[in-house]
Amino acid sequence: MYYRIDLPSLPVSELDKPNEPLAISAKSPMKLRRVVERFAIYFRREFEYDFQQFEATEKPKAENSYAAYLFANEPNWDPRVWVGACCFRWRKFEDVGHQWAMQWMWLHPYFRGKGILSHSWDKFHELHGNFFCEPPFSRAMTLFLRKQAKCILCWQPLDAVDGTICTRCEARHIKNKTNPRVSIG
Repeated sequence: MYYRIDLPSLPVSELDKPNEPLAISAKSPMKLRRVVERFAIYFRREFEYDFQQFEATEKPKAENSYAAYLFANEPNWDPRVWVGACCFRWRKFEDVGHQWAMQWMWLHPYFRGKGILSHSWDKFHELHGNFFCEPPFSRAMTLFLRKQAKCILCWQPLDAVDGTICTRCEARHIKNKTNPRVSIG
């Protein structure tokens, strides 16, 4: 099956800005929310999800229920285009408390492995604390998370090189026979 990947141009107001992800909220212009939605569609298609993870018209119940980000190519490229997006959502976990979760992320295949997420990772931690990364993960995301060497649940250093969860958190969830349970809201 063939899918076309269109990369929308940056608005004139963003052309000369440094290469930082642009924060998108429910109050952002519809045109920018539609760009995030387009990348959510690409994410759904590539990973064969049953439903779309983001819709531009969604009306969140709480002011901080989602925070999306758009990624652009480098400032010295012509034309400047959006190359991907990610979305964080506020989650209420029964067993690990309330926290932000990175729900999904999608980058155009040409721009993967070029440091776009690495460049933004510390900023995301500054804005969203020790957020949870929601599985399932693509192979590339698994490798990226292993490279960070932090548990995706407690953000303590990983004690095994082949996982994304530390042995302490894994043992706790095996004991409870659960995965982190989420109630969205």
